[in-house]
Amino acid sequence: MTATLPGFRATCLTLSAIFVLLAGSILVRGPMTAMADYGVPGATLASPHYADAMFWVFLHMTVIGLIIGVVGWFADGVRLQRAFAVLMLGAQVVYTTLDARAADWPLGTALYRGGGSLGPVVVGVLSLVLWARLCLVRPG
Repeated sequence: MTATLPGFRATCLTLSAIFVLLAGSILVRGPMTAMADYGVPGATLASPHYADAMFWVFLHMTVIGLIIGVVGWFADGVRLQRAFAVLMLGAQVVYTTLDARAADWPLGTALYRGGGSLGPVVVGVLSLVLWARLCLVRPG
């Protein structure tokens, strides 16, 4: 039997579900409707460029979630699992930094307004903890 990282599949499938459900729900609701909740000015919301960018962002998040799920389901062996966890940890550091920078809190710019702007930061921190755990855990 091939050694694996304990919790690798569960971590990937959990994060996959979170990413796909959150981004998918925004795509179904409509990115412009969702972004209005974050204090984005009407002129920006009316821009077809912004609409296209937000559609791309949430579609990208959905695709990343699906990739995480497929890799989590099929990846065997510690070497591949650890490499994927390190890659995703690095990516998540970037994404969480961007989310924290734009959020409405003392360490952010409040580009997006309201307490809901911290939602992506919370998801990012959860993801960071789970990916970091996989980077450090001993194979089982």
